[in-house]
Formats: sequence, C-alpha cells, structure tokens
Amino acid sequence: MMKYLLLLISLSIASSHAFSQSRSARTTRYSISAGVGFVHYFNTLRIGADVVDENSLGFNGRIMWEPEHRLALGFESGYYTFYSASRKTPTGTAEVSLAAVPILLTIRMHIYKNIFISTGTGVTVLTSKTSVLGSLAENSQTSYATFQASALYLKPIGKGFKIGGELKFLNVAKTEDSVMALNALIAYQF
Repeated sequence: MMKYLLLLISLSIASSHAFSQSRSARTTRYSISAGVGFVHYFNTLRIGADVVDENSLGFNGRIMWEPEHRLALGFESGYYTFYSASRKTPTGTAEVSLAAVPILLTIRMHIYKNIFISTGTGVTVLTSKTSVLGSLAENSQTSYATFQASALYLKPIGKGFKIGGELKFLNVAKTEDSVMALNALIAYQF
C-alpha cells in the first residue's frame, strides 16, 4: 500500500511540474500589421475604358490571433481606389471614381520560414463619385461576396517587429471588379 501511495505522490508532483511549465510558456500570440502599396484594377468597364486610370495607391490593416499552430485567424480592412477617370468636355471636366473598403475575415497559414498564404471573405463598401459641371454625386453600395487571396513574406527585424511584402488579389462579386495589390508591410507581434 505504501508503494502505491509513494507512486501516486510522485506522479502528482511530476504532473504538476509539467503543467506549471506549460502554463508559463506562451502559446498564443496576436499581431497587427499595416501595409501600403501599388494597386492595379482589372478593367471591366464597357464605356470609357480607354480613359480610366487603372493604377493607384492602396492601404490595408490586419489584426490576427496566432495560436501555436500554423493557422492564424483575424480581421482585415483597407482602402483601395479601383479606378478613376477624367475627361475634358466643352463645359468643363467630368470625373468618376470607384473606391472600396473591404471588411474581411481572414485565415493565414505559415507554410515555410517567413512565408505565409492567406485567404478571406467578407463585405465591401463601394463608394462611387461623379463630378460633372461642378456638381458632385456620390453613391454607396455593399457587396456581401468579397474574396481575397494573398501571399506574404514577413522577415523579423527586432523584438516582435517584422517587415515584408504581400501580393494580394481582391475580387468584389457584386460589381465584378478585381484588383491586384503589391504592398509593403510592417507587423508587430505581441
């Protein structure tokens, strides 16, 4: 009986020591990142396609929950000008533009050293502006079928900080508009 009692006590001490080590090691992290870069619009316009400026500057931000596994989950948003166009008329200048603010649920996977892939879906608020003869008209609509896919490279540069780049494809199904973005990123993991 004494052998079993000693065995039980030693097992409980060993298991409490093992659990105390796993509690002190942090397995879940969070990260925030911001990016800015070049955006190219895949022109699907039927009228005025020849005067559209398909290139612009875009911004994005992301908050991620990074457990100890290869997958991370988070939210992403940004601002992308899909296109802008302007044409001189006899009475002045006519200008149009379409901008998008996506709000996406994102899943990111660590595939090799500093390389990640991600995908996400969510909603996008589209804002179109038209200015003709000095009067401005704005319209907003929401697309509930937005998809993004991206490949990221993030290199650690210091305690918790990373820099890198991202190649992203974003598609808004409601208006059948797509962009490709090449962003420079900075991230902080805590």
